[in-house]
Amino acid sequence: MRHHERGFTLLEVIIVLAIMGGALVMYTNHVRKESLKTAQQNVANALVLEMKGVINFLHDDPLPLRDTNGAGDDEIDNPLYGDVAGIDDISLNKYHTRLSNSINDIDTGATGDYFLWGEGNISANQQRYLFVSSRCNTILKSELDLSKEYLPCLLNGSAKNSSATINRIGFAEDNLKSSGTTIARMDVIVSFTPGSSNERFQFANFAMPFAKALNNAGLIASHMMVVHRAPTNSNWQLLTQSDGKTPIEFNNLATNIGVLSKYPASEYFGVRFTFDMNDNSNGSGGSGGNANVCWDSEKSTVVHCFEQHAGEDDHGEDYVLALTTKPSKDEKDPTKIKPGTLNANLIMENTSRRVYIFKRQSGGNIQRGSDGQPELYEWMGSDNTPFVGEYYQDDNLQTDPQNQDAQYNTSRSYYVPNTYDAFELVTPAIVDYIANRTDNSDRDSTDYVKYDDAKSLSMFSGALRYPIQVCPKIKQKIFLRDYKGDFVNNNEYVEVERRLFPRLSVSISSLSAFPGGNTYNGGSSSGVTLSQLDKNRADIDESVPVGKLGGITTQVDIAEQDKVQIDGTAGINHGGHYIYENPKYIWAISNTLGIYDGKTGQGMNVVNSADVSYTVTRWCSTIPQTGTPSDLIESYVYE
Repeated sequence: MRHHERGFTLLEVIIVLAIMGGALVMYTNHVRKESLKTAQQNVANALVLEMKGVINFLHDDPLPLRDTNGAGDDEIDNPLYGDVAGIDDISLNKYHTRLSNSINDIDTGATGDYFLWGEGNISANQQRYLFVSSRCNTILKSELDLSKEYLPCLLNGSAKNSSATINRIGFAEDNLKSSGTTIARMDVIVSFTPGSSNERFQFANFAMPFAKALNNAGLIASHMMVVHRAPTNSNWQLLTQSDGKTPIEFNNLATNIGVLSKYPASEYFGVRFTFDMNDNSNGSGGSGGNANVCWDSEKSTVVHCFEQHAGEDDHGEDYVLALTTKPSKDEKDPTKIKPGTLNANLIMENTSRRVYIFKRQSGGNIQRGSDGQPELYEWMGSDNTPFVGEYYQDDNLQTDPQNQDAQYNTSRSYYVPNTYDAFELVTPAIVDYIANRTDNSDRDSTDYVKYDDAKSLSMFSGALRYPIQVCPKIKQKIFLRDYKGDFVNNNEYVEVERRLFPRLSVSISSLSAFPGGNTYNGGSSSGVTLSQLDKNRADIDESVPVGKLGGITTQVDIAEQDKVQIDGTAGINHGGHYIYENPKYIWAISNTLGIYDGKTGQGMNVVNSADVSYTVTRWCSTIPQTGTPSDLIESYVYE
């Protein structure tokens, strides 16, 4: 039993000190980690601020100059996009420097293709000075007396002499063979200082700080790919997965950390941030460096959204989503944004269907024309005129001739399953219900007659019609593949305008075996009315005997619309149909119903029976529907 007069034993004191020491160590480690996180965030913020300043410089054309004559701010053409008087040729040549590599090229390009970043008085070692004002109190500075500070005269302390620095910045055009007058992409390579052997991979911890910094700055990096190089100032190379082809994104580095261990301790690692100028634009002359905005109805706030722009990557499907707010039509304030009204043009890829965009030779390699360029696949239109569209293979098409192209015997030996060009692009489907309100069926016609929109015969007037929907189109970079599916000629690609074609399919919703007809064509009223969904069963006439169903066949035609109005009518053509304003062509849905009459037992075919209703699905696809005329897309106006 302890007496209160006694002190603590030495063992007890040691135990208490040990506990206190352990707690102190844990607290110290926690403080150190938090301090490291804060330091990393400060570095990321400083570097992203530099990136944003350059993006703002890219978007401002003309550039604002300081007022020198009291008449307001002057302006000057942006030297990045052309020759500008008053700027020496050496600087102009550097402003016009462009990258020669594509996004997926392993070699990111030579030093001379970039603007080296940093400070110092030697122009060969850094070209950051080209983006700072001539008013800066530094030896190296631009010849532009800018009234707006895109970059500070000197680097922020956190952006230099730290664990991460901007090594170089490069600009690329849409067409890498262009002359240096546009910029569609900006690459920024951030280099990490190699640490000790047990800390050399700690740069992976910068992923979250950079993501947060980019978000706070309103910038969108389409790619953040890990790069590496030897300490000999050689070109930066993309770090790839074990297949040697697939680049590793910064946010996926943790799952590929084993790849880093094969490099020597002296290897430098970095991250290449890729910015698409369409993603980081705030409109013409955008000085905010932000993406366009959309309205978030749940949060009641404006948020960043995607712009439509050319897809890239292996198949050219990336970044096809297009969502922007729709301007108000208020004449008093035409620039006002109308929150909550979105103008959406959504294109999706159907990864279950590979398509061929280009013609193939026997064996599967791409067929090229006399100019060396791949030849686009052609379908034969319903007007016997070829037109460009995309092709696919399945059980039904594998032994078909290549769409009436006499030079091919069978398509499967040309369009082999090992290769493809891209995935089918589609739009979301629109589903509708339709039925005839007026019975214009025909019981006398036995032979098939092609639909004619201008004729008033019941076999035509009884068809159901829809206007042809307008479909989007998009330009994409398609990487070429050989017969094995491998990329050719060091990732050779071509830019293709992929056009989506109108598609329509129908399925039976309701069906009754009535002979139909009316006094006009010698028939009698049916026992059902299908034109109104809430009356389909409610209006059944039990006094009219229903017959026996033999079968039904439906057909969907793309037919030329008769736009000639009958005298004395408002928008009705000679076939008794409504005239749609824009489309040259319309969808025509017809049917042949085989029944046995409930009264007489007589078998008969009813053309365009009004006792059939449909569920109609409309969408767009890069694969045209059979029966498509060659001028279908050219015939309508994009809205």
